[in-house]
Amino acid sequence: MKKILSSILIVTISTVVSLVFAEVACHYILNPIDYLTPDRESDAVLRYKILPGSGGHDEWGFRNKEVPEKVSVVVIGDSQTYGYNATLDFSYPAQLDKLLNKTVYNLSLGGYGPVQYDYLLSNFAIKLKPEYVIAGLYFGNDIADAYNTAYTLDHWKNLRSANLPDSKDSSETSMDDELIKKKKKGIVDDIRHWLAGNSIIYQILTKVVFKNLGSIGSENNADTDNAVPFKNEKLKIEKILTPQARFRTVDTTRTKIKEGLRITLDRLNSMAATCKSNNIKFIVLYIPTAEYVLSDHFKGSVNEQSLDNLQKLVDAENYMRAVISENLALSQTPVIDGASALKSKLGIISGIYLPGPDGHPTAAGYGILSEAIQQKLLK
Repeated sequence: MKKILSSILIVTISTVVSLVFAEVACHYILNPIDYLTPDRESDAVLRYKILPGSGGHDEWGFRNKEVPEKVSVVVIGDSQTYGYNATLDFSYPAQLDKLLNKTVYNLSLGGYGPVQYDYLLSNFAIKLKPEYVIAGLYFGNDIADAYNTAYTLDHWKNLRSANLPDSKDSSETSMDDELIKKKKKGIVDDIRHWLAGNSIIYQILTKVVFKNLGSIGSENNADTDNAVPFKNEKLKIEKILTPQARFRTVDTTRTKIKEGLRITLDRLNSMAATCKSNNIKFIVLYIPTAEYVLSDHFKGSVNEQSLDNLQKLVDAENYMRAVISENLALSQTPVIDGASALKSKLGIISGIYLPGPDGHPTAAGYGILSEAIQQKLLK
């Protein structure tokens, strides 16, 4: 019995020591920010924020290795700008950093919208004394997020219209909160939560080996009852589209979205004014829905019954683009059309989007956006 216990003890100690060394090696070789799940806390102004240093994030709680004293470009946005579906080095701000060979700071978080963008500009971005500030405006949910923030956070009640009631119980679904770890109750959940935020090995095992065992879910697991399969052999693209869900967030015949658009225009004007007063060049990057990018190839690639819903989404997105473009022209704010850039690479660069319903680009898609920004800045 003593020999058995001794053997078990030796094996246990050896395993623990090996795991510790392996974890240290992973933290040295790999970038923790690409694997660890950050902690968040509620915030009366931003709704929530990532705790400083959590999950490998910088001391401001954003997806950068550090907070520099000065940068050339600050990019502000949501999960599209954060770089969901890509490692840190392949988000479009990081790829832009390499293309320009200048420091680009990523000031973004999933679930944020135009109201948060304006706040981040005034309270963080200008501290970095950038030459350029780029706002990544995602048509998939940013307008709905503007409404949500203004009408659910008392800090922003001054943005509300006098003739619209507060509606804290009826906010729009963002579909953009995958990056935020929701805390669960119980010892087991607490242990898993701690491991997710501190152990790269645990994350590799759960996400790769055990395929997200116990994960909190993502857009890939979203309700796809209204999913539309897209398949185009010439472009070599297969994708699940979700036009009905996306249309709800851009349909300006709905009071909430019309109000969200008004708030979005107001915040973009505020950002333009702040940049002008601080001698910063302000640019807006249009980030389209995946449906919009593929819209020129719907016929023959989707079932006939889905064409009407898809076209309604495209028309609504076109209307929003036109209204926002007209507003930005008044403040002489330049626009970078991410849709045109992504469309031009279909069939040339493969894997711009994942096959499932997730609307975020891949590293390849982010690379196209970074090149579009580079071309604009170098003109």
